[in-house]
Amino acid sequence: MTESPRPSRWSRPLRFGLSALVLLAIAAGAAYRWIETMPVGTGEVRVSPDGRYSASVFDYFDRDFFTNESRRWFEFRVTGPGADYTFTGTPLPGPYFGSRSSHSVIRWEPDSSAVRFVFPTSELRIGVRPAER
Repeated sequence: MTESPRPSRWSRPLRFGLSALVLLAIAAGAAYRWIETMPVGTGEVRVSPDGRYSASVFDYFDRDFFTNESRRWFEFRVTGPGADYTFTGTPLPGPYFGSRSSHSVIRWEPDSSAVRFVFPTSELRIGVRPAER
C-alpha cells in the first residue's frame, strides 16, 4: 500500500490568499465599472422672482453597466408651494446650457405665475399657481 503525500502546511493559507486576491480584483473591477457608468450631467437652476419656486433643467448622460450602450436625457423640474413637477424626456436641440455656459433656457414670468424652458425648436411652459383675481 502506498502512502499519499501529506499536504504542505502552506497549501491551505496559499489557496485562501489567492482566492481572496481574486475576489478583491473582481470587486475592484466592478467598482471601477460602476463609477465609469454613473450618470453625469450639467444644468441650470433658477429661482422665481418672488423666491417661492425653483425651476431646473439638467442634461444627463450615462452608459449601461453591462452593454456599454450610451443614453442621454433631459430632466425638467419645478418645485415650490403646491408645485412638484418632474418631466424626463429625450434631449431637445438647442444651445448648450449648464454650469459652464452663460446661456440660460429657464425664463420666469415677472409675477412668478409660470416658468418657460425655451429652446430654438420648442418651448415648455409650466404654470405654478392659479391667476389671482
